[in-house]
Amino acid sequence: MSTVLIVDDDDQLRRSFEKLLLEEGYKVICAASGEAAYPIVCGQAVDLTILDVRLPGMDGL
Repeated sequence: MSTVLIVDDDDQLRRSFEKLLLEEGYKVICAASGEAAYPIVCGQAVDLTILDVRLPGMDGL
């Protein structure tokens, strides 16, 4: 099973992506900020990241 990390500060958008990907059979991990996503990518393998470029604090770049 492929793992997708969704990083977005927009709760509604993040939940929409999560619901769609779960229905397609992906394992989904969500984070609301770059700071929250950083330990996730350092601690486990992620196959795809959907990343908002304009995040407060640590941005997507």
